[in-house]
Amino acid sequence: MRMAQRRSDLPPFRNADASTCLPASPQAPVVSWEWGGIEMVDRFADEWRDLCRQGSGNQPFFQPEWIRAFLCAFALRARLLLITVRVAGRLAALLPLIERRQVMFGLPVKVLASPTNIHSYRFDLVARADAHGQAAVRAVWDSFREHREWNLIALDYVPEDGLLPHLVDLARRQGFPTARADSFASPYFSLTGFMGDWDSWLPNLKGDFRRELRRRARKLAAEGEVRLRRLDHADRALLARFYELEASGWKSDEGTAITCEPSTRRFYDEVAAAASRLGYFSLYCLEVGARPIAGHFGLTHGNRYFVPKLAFDEQYSAFAPGHLLVSAVARDCAERGVVEFDFLGAQMEWKACWTSLARGLQSLYIFGDDRFGRTLHAAKFGVKSAVKRLLGRTE
Repeated sequence: MRMAQRRSDLPPFRNADASTCLPASPQAPVVSWEWGGIEMVDRFADEWRDLCRQGSGNQPFFQPEWIRAFLCAFALRARLLLITVRVAGRLAALLPLIERRQVMFGLPVKVLASPTNIHSYRFDLVARADAHGQAAVRAVWDSFREHREWNLIALDYVPEDGLLPHLVDLARRQGFPTARADSFASPYFSLTGFMGDWDSWLPNLKGDFRRELRRRARKLAAEGEVRLRRLDHADRALLARFYELEASGWKSDEGTAITCEPSTRRFYDEVAAAASRLGYFSLYCLEVGARPIAGHFGLTHGNRYFVPKLAFDEQYSAFAPGHLLVSAVARDCAERGVVEFDFLGAQMEWKACWTSLARGLQSLYIFGDDRFGRTLHAAKFGVKSAVKRLLGRTE
């Protein structure tokens, strides 16, 4: 199979709300750049989801509804760039980016950025899991190399084992200034192998923590009937109760609760509605009597369970309700055939009680290979690298 066309075959970049394509033979990757807004997400949604199921993006965060929720809540007026690659007319890869004009070190910079923030958790190029998908990654980079009306490509929350790091490798090998920065490690644990005896199977837990879980569970049961409730639809009243629970403690004091910012509330409302409609929403609540004491805004997608947001009533902190909820949810997931529990977010001391496994996430940067791009790269990363080299010599 042929790769993307030579540079001389490519039309010049047109900064307009229309697609630009690489002419190709029937089996060569054909790359399109299309500019627009949220309507483009809706237009490509069905193909986009099919590509995620067939390829590298079978997680909620790579789906069109996740990008749509981000745009609706945080970047409603942003100019969206949708890069698609087709082979023989079939979608082989897709990458959504937004255009940003910003000032760095006093200089105006044209940035193509991932549509992400702290609520995004993960971001990557989505491609078919075959040779066409591999060729599509190179074709995407070739299109960036041809369309030079950008100074910086900035990509956040990218998995270390994802596809976008390969894009950065291609750029670096062709002489473009690049950089990587570790974001955080996201913990998870496996639910495979569960045979029905949960208390003896609890995954990767030390004996003293296992015993403490049982003690706290007995102590909580003395307060009243303990019940785990799971909803697979975005019931407005119960979702509002979860938001209230999350805002009842330290998150509200620090301004990080969902209800602290209208845009954040809109994002999670949009995600809940879309995930509910598409069948992967999981709102869990641990109750004592009729009182909710802990909850998960969860997603059960692709046979994996993800926890974007969690909450607990601090008045019940002596019972470790967060840990008891993780245990109850993990058991429910295992009994339903879910194979993995993914905490999302960064590793924390309480999460480390459950697992030492974690997936690394990175921020990736590609600068233009002209004088301006190299100046930006040196200004942003040159001093940091010099300090690291100096420290290395003095150790």
